[in-house]
Amino acid sequence: MSQMNLDRFGQQKQIEKVALCTIGIVVDRERRRYFLQGNDPTEVDLSEVGQQEFPKRFSQEKDFQDLCTQYGVSGDDHYSVTQLVKAELKRIGYFERENQPLR
Repeated sequence: MSQMNLDRFGQQKQIEKVALCTIGIVVDRERRRYFLQGNDPTEVDLSEVGQQEFPKRFSQEKDFQDLCTQYGVSGDDHYSVTQLVKAELKRIGYFERENQPLR
């Protein structure tokens, strides 16, 4: 987060909002990476995997939702700030490129 330009967030640059959305993106990405064991998702046969085996989205967990409520991050705020965070993470090179396998 220290490399992110918070000015790009306009009125959504409250540090708690940006931090929660950044944490959500990173945690979800790491969960997918762990689940796929570092493989490219397009090269993994998921047809035999049950729905309950897929990793849960961090943003859907009660503890995360409670934190969002505590810091005044509404569902609309969460969506819009998450989009801004993703764009900023791409700008600073957090994602090497779109759709690249997680490693």
